[in-house]
Amino acid sequence: MTSSASGSPRAPLSGVLAAVLALVGCGGGGGGGSPPMTAPILSLSATSVTFAAQANGTTSAADVITVSNTGTAALTVSGVTIGGVDAAMFADTTTCGSVAAGSSCTISVTYAPTALGAASATLGIAANVTGSPVNVTLSGTGAVATGSNTVTGIVDAGPAALTTAALNLLYVSVQICAPGTTTCQVIDHIQVDTGSFGLRVLSEVLSVPLAAALTTRNSLAGNALLECTQFADGYSWGPIKTADATIGAKVAANLPIQVIGDPAYPDSMAPAACTTGPGGATKENTVANFGANGIIGIGYFLEDCGLSCRSDGTVYSNCTATTCTGYAAFPTEQVPNPVGKFATDNNGVIIQLPDVPTTGGTDITGTLVFGIGTAANNALAPSATVYTVSAFTGSFSAKYAGTTMPDSFVDSGSNAYYFPNVSSLLTACAGVNSSFYCPTPDTTVTAEITGVNNALASVTLPVNNLSEIGAATAFPGLAGTIGGLATTFDFGLPFFFGRTVYVAFEGSTLGGEVAPAIAW
Repeated sequence: MTSSASGSPRAPLSGVLAAVLALVGCGGGGGGGSPPMTAPILSLSATSVTFAAQANGTTSAADVITVSNTGTAALTVSGVTIGGVDAAMFADTTTCGSVAAGSSCTISVTYAPTALGAASATLGIAANVTGSPVNVTLSGTGAVATGSNTVTGIVDAGPAALTTAALNLLYVSVQICAPGTTTCQVIDHIQVDTGSFGLRVLSEVLSVPLAAALTTRNSLAGNALLECTQFADGYSWGPIKTADATIGAKVAANLPIQVIGDPAYPDSMAPAACTTGPGGATKENTVANFGANGIIGIGYFLEDCGLSCRSDGTVYSNCTATTCTGYAAFPTEQVPNPVGKFATDNNGVIIQLPDVPTTGGTDITGTLVFGIGTAANNALAPSATVYTVSAFTGSFSAKYAGTTMPDSFVDSGSNAYYFPNVSSLLTACAGVNSSFYCPTPDTTVTAEITGVNNALASVTLPVNNLSEIGAATAFPGLAGTIGGLATTFDFGLPFFFGRTVYVAFEGSTLGGEVAPAIAW
């Protein structure tokens, strides 16, 4: 620094320093300068991760994202979160915390789809950098499970014998054989029903050789054992016979099944108690009336009435050639849940159906998976919630519009949501369709589900005008009411669209809960 020639006052120290810094900062030469600012810089090995198609009920291998600190100060990762509509299908683990300059850490992400079709989410990395959180886009596609414990199902117009196309009915094919023989027949359009128990087939669809080869079982009382199967909309009547049943690659040998509408035992023989059930005297003994070539009941229980079978003819009867008497069948005589008779993968079922647009769809395919937690393709998804149900009725509690309905259930065998029109909140359709709802405009309803284990769910369900169905065979907004079921909310097949639903049989466990139980 030079002295003042004229003795003028010295410049303030801060002004001198400012001048020096200004001089250093100007020009292109010189070896001086201010030291560089220090800061972390977050760099990612990928800003998006796309998983290959992954079978529902399985978990992908981990995809690893490397987080590098290319700055000159420590990087602090304060949190890693996953958000978005399908966040529950993705999971992460991380080694990130404090990352020194020039170092890196990793975030591992897995994908476990619980629905068919595309899924997406966002991984957010919160850190001490500008623009935090730094996001990574996650995507994947849920695919149908495959393996020897699966069978493909379809929601279509139903068997050819129907005079009106079916709507919201899930079907599979089943091979039925005379026990231990090659007298067999593959029967398509067997309805999948989680609300009943046992395999039943319509007599009219059996080939002549197979019909002749299947023999009627006798009750322990000594005569032919017949059954009345009561549904919410009618009843079916027919004898119990023995067959080998193959569903996919799974075999239930020497299985008692019901043959509905067998001409040797006309429905005029059915006891009065049979024809006065919830569905009244409506006969469902033909394909046209039944809506399917048969039904496979794969609900929670292993027999169709267990130890609670009454002797009044409500279920079983002991029949001579001309007369039937109500009979309390022992569990060993009853039609059993066929999946429970498989040698393996026999503790429950999983139904996987894709999402269906509100406008409806046709020929929707999905998968029926046998067993839960017994194979690589049927594990309970980490994001699924388990709801236990009554060990006696298979029901749970639901609340709609402030009204509690303690006898509610999930039932793939119902083609709609059925619930009472509390306070006339919904507009009923006109004419012959008055038991269905026709809101204008379309709307939604919210139901609150409470499992016996107090697990809670709030589900919002579409209710669409019946006139919109058109040619659809799958319609997610179909809803109506069934007389006499004021304490019931029936979550029918539309509930299964876009969900993976687990049904665990009595005597098993599901996610640590004692079954019977359901999860999604």
